[in-house]
Amino acid sequence: MFGSPGFWDERYYVNCEPFEWYHDYAALKPLLEQFMTKEMHILLVGCGSSEMARDMYEDGYTSLFNVDISRVVVDEMAMRYDMKEIPKMYFEDDLGGIQWKQADATDLTAMFNDKIFDVVVDKALLDALYCSEVPGKQTHKYLQEMDRILTPEGLFFCVSFGLPENRLDKIEDTDEESDGFLAWEVEVHAIPKLMPNQYKVSQLKKPEDVYYVYTCRKEEKMDNEKMLKKKAEKARAAGKKIPTRNKR
Repeated sequence: MFGSPGFWDERYYVNCEPFEWYHDYAALKPLLEQFMTKEMHILLVGCGSSEMARDMYEDGYTSLFNVDISRVVVDEMAMRYDMKEIPKMYFEDDLGGIQWKQADATDLTAMFNDKIFDVVVDKALLDALYCSEVPGKQTHKYLQEMDRILTPEGLFFCVSFGLPENRLDKIEDTDEESDGFLAWEVEVHAIPKLMPNQYKVSQLKKPEDVYYVYTCRKEEKMDNEKMLKKKAEKARAAGKKIPTRNKR
């Protein structure tokens, strides 16, 4: 259901008002600034009707690309923040400014080349894929696609309600022989949820009182190993002889 374009088109057709999954930019800014600089190329996946891109642009970020599976919300956001409202904000031909495009984040090959983004920001998209009809397949495709489009030292910044024991089995696959191998190192951060009473600190003692931010930093060496593995697999599929390294 949550992986279906029709589901999200219907949702945004009924209500396309600004909505933030989990936290807005202000709440995430202190952590984001530990990993990002203003000139980086940033992709916001599953952007929905979030105003995060606008807030980041106003804070000095210069390259923000938004994608969502819903054509309804993408068209609405592109119209909402057109050049008349925010000059020089929308550029059609490159990654500068802010752009909104309709796309399935599990397959962006028609839109983006390999290793093009410095940072990918995910607020709730991975969680939505976990709730799809085929969660294992969808999450696998999605994470592999994020790995593909990130630069060799890029960052996947994922905000989730999922506990580490329910997410790291997919996010942190360092087995080079696995088809789910991901060329990044993972750190887990906890951010308090918005509480009805901000002074009730005792509420933060339970795991469900926080959101988890998984920061996945690409490692160039691991990335190269993954690339060599893919080339070897393609060579095998084509029936070519794979060259071996000379021993010294």
